[in-house]
Amino acid sequence: DIYFNSVGKGGCMNLGVAPDRSGLVCEADVRSLEAFGNLLHTLFSVNYAASAVASASHVRAWQPEPNQKNPYAPANVTDGDRYSYWAVDDTVTNAALTLTLPAVAEFNVVRLRENIKLGHRVDGFAVDVWQNNEWKEYVSGQSIGACRLLRGAKVETDKVRLRITRAAACPCISDLGLFDTPAALDQKE
Repeated sequence: DIYFNSVGKGGCMNLGVAPDRSGLVCEADVRSLEAFGNLLHTLFSVNYAASAVASASHVRAWQPEPNQKNPYAPANVTDGDRYSYWAVDDTVTNAALTLTLPAVAEFNVVRLRENIKLGHRVDGFAVDVWQNNEWKEYVSGQSIGACRLLRGAKVETDKVRLRITRAAACPCISDLGLFDTPAALDQKE
């Protein structure tokens, strides 16, 4: 919960681990941090959106050079590069991006990122899932920023849609990822 409420909202997570008088971290803390790191590695090891086909309601206009990749293409949200991005024209502040997954996937974590080098732009968004031949809102929020992690109930779908409902400037989305929490994180103590 602390991770999702800090890093998952674009902040830093204070681990609260201090070295002892010899300058070393105690073994119990090292084991705990390794276990925590392993859980995070497991959580983010399979991104169900990585091989999705992306489409969008709007894409920024551009004049391509021969053999040039579209620098604003919807597919940029799944390429693993934090600084490539999908963008729309300057006058567009409401837009939608749809991912069609290669197969039905089960997930309960959505990761969104803006290209933070261009500033925080999104002020409202929703993520929808395709179920029973219609879109159903899954999660929503007011900001994305450098990293936004949203947890919801486990859901199965082969289509996901990001709707930007409000933005201070044209959105520049660099990542839309879908993940399933490891069993160890699903257990409540």
